[in-house]
Amino acid sequence: MHTIFRLILPVIGLGLAACAHGQSSPEPSNDISHGEPGHAALMALLHQAADPAACPVLAQPDNTNAISLYRLDAQHRLAETVCWQGQQNETWFLAVLDQNDQILASYANADWKPEGLVLRQFERDDEKLLDACPKNLIWADGAFHLAYAAQCELPD
Repeated sequence: MHTIFRLILPVIGLGLAACAHGQSSPEPSNDISHGEPGHAALMALLHQAADPAACPVLAQPDNTNAISLYRLDAQHRLAETVCWQGQQNETWFLAVLDQNDQILASYANADWKPEGLVLRQFERDDEKLLDACPKNLIWADGAFHLAYAAQCELPD
């Protein structure tokens, strides 16, 4: 039981800190589809920031996936697009953008939960088709902060 409290209390603390600073859930996403104004420039920026080995879909030069944008606060937005895609699932590439659309931080193989300002990231092992070692980050004070990291090793 003590282990659960050690894992949950930091997350609760960061969540309370975000609430204390007047942060709430971000506005609904604004999707930019292929061919719409701004899509090509933003996709090129995300393409440059992503590791091709971690994000093979984003690394494709003819990538036509949509980009979702979420307002994190008055100065920051989160861009989300497909990073990796299998037959029945996918992961996302996320980038924190400033007011000038400069990338301040990026996360490959991540899952965004905008209703709680929480980002989940996984270390992937594509050879074994496993997602392992999750990390949870929460948005507060203008950045994502580590709230939880599993202590595990990828199986052989």
